[in-house]
Amino acid sequence: MAGEPQANVWDVIVIGAGIAGAATAYRLLERDPALRILILDRANHSDKKIGESTVEVSSYFLGRTLNLSGYLSTQHVTKQGLRFWFSNEECETLDDCSEIGPTYHVNIPAYQVDRAALDEEVLHRAESLGATVLRPARVRSVELNPGEMHVVHVQTDFEDTSHTARWVVDASGPACVLARQGCWIEPLRQHRTSSIWLRFEHVLNFDDAQLRMRYPKYSKRCHGSRNTATNHITGDGWWSWWILLKSGEMSVGVVYDERIVTFPEKIGSMEERLLWLLNSNPLARELLSDAKVVRGSKAYRGKLPYLSSSLAGDGYVLVGDAAGFLDPFYSPRMDWIAYTTGAAVDLIDREGEPGEAIKRMNSVYTRSYYRWFEALYENKYLYLGDYDLMRMAMLLDMGGYYFGVLRPLYQNGSPEYLKPVFGRLSTTVPFWIIRCYNRRLAKMAASRRRRGVFGLNNKGKAEQLMSYTLNWRLPLRITWNLRIWLWLEVKEGWRTWFREMGKIVPARNLKPKTPASG
Repeated sequence: MAGEPQANVWDVIVIGAGIAGAATAYRLLERDPALRILILDRANHSDKKIGESTVEVSSYFLGRTLNLSGYLSTQHVTKQGLRFWFSNEECETLDDCSEIGPTYHVNIPAYQVDRAALDEEVLHRAESLGATVLRPARVRSVELNPGEMHVVHVQTDFEDTSHTARWVVDASGPACVLARQGCWIEPLRQHRTSSIWLRFEHVLNFDDAQLRMRYPKYSKRCHGSRNTATNHITGDGWWSWWILLKSGEMSVGVVYDERIVTFPEKIGSMEERLLWLLNSNPLARELLSDAKVVRGSKAYRGKLPYLSSSLAGDGYVLVGDAAGFLDPFYSPRMDWIAYTTGAAVDLIDREGEPGEAIKRMNSVYTRSYYRWFEALYENKYLYLGDYDLMRMAMLLDMGGYYFGVLRPLYQNGSPEYLKPVFGRLSTTVPFWIIRCYNRRLAKMAASRRRRGVFGLNNKGKAEQLMSYTLNWRLPLRITWNLRIWLWLEVKEGWRTWFREMGKIVPARNLKPKTPASG
């Protein structure tokens, strides 16, 4: 019939049915229900083993942009802020562990999500708006033809087929279909981090009554819920996440800096390595005393950070992990999905030739990625196991995040997703300030390591935070925190003002004990 759409010819082909791909399709169909969109995925269903924490920016994206607020509130866990735990060799009980976290519940919503369930929900909503989903379907290759229709060659259980479209969206996650095919992947070699994660069942509740009875100091420090916070247990060059899921299982993962953490030869398996690090902390030992690993939940990823040298071109765009990945600390992964899917929708939806928008995405989002690394993550693993230094960093990091990132989002809404963090030249001064204090704290950490005092104050301290708000108090808190940093410079930082970082020395007070051979 004349005018009837041809089979296997689409307006947009999305490679990957995870949240990055499904959200891109959903937002495009919201704007133009007539679009013909095909979503391809190699798996029959989402099988992500990870539990993921959202922060306020990605929670806005999920709740308001994708309209998932009701679903998140009933099917996932409402998050009660960030919480950090520290110990050293003198710490024996929970009362001894130092803690940073809110005393009461937080003011702005965020969630702890089961990624498999979330991905399937967003995909279902994209389908309900008219997207076609084909899975299992393995993408064998993609022919990119500038100015013409692109061709995606697909293998299914029954046949090999080819599909054509004016736009191809790569949302394939770490598989990075287009970036690997084009040899665009650029590892961030100066940030040598790797991760191990799994799920446990029967983990002791952080708010368990027995813990409160046995450890009165631990009990009195917090009046809100610890168990529904994203808890971080830290050590020398590593940190772990503890994310409660709606199923009752606990997603636990460790991220470590390969320059600092060296595993003993007798500790071979990924599970043993994870437990070797965690068992150096009394809180982790308590929580895992009766826990069991969920079968099939173990995963490992080495050499975490990378970026594609091409994020968009004539008729193609990369989103989410297919575009790049930096670090799980502070949970920026879903934020990156929000920003890159926003750019993809803007590119595809705009009228006329998107040439300038493509150049802008490649320039601005690449600048955002590398500035984000320099400002927040470069050498952070040198000091995140020290209570004093990490306390200072968290106070400054959170204030900057609320003022510079979250406040404009709540004022202006979803268009802010076209302005990735540090991407604009107007953010140069804030970038310099954050990079400056991060580098200063890393140098202080190196000095503390050389002097043998790194982590020495990790026993018996608590920073009981009041949750940040988007009102007149916010700039006052940021100013006060900057004054605390300047005082730390006068008290201690002078030792490193005119000295290079030097060789990384392991911390003497935080070293995990190697188990005796059987």
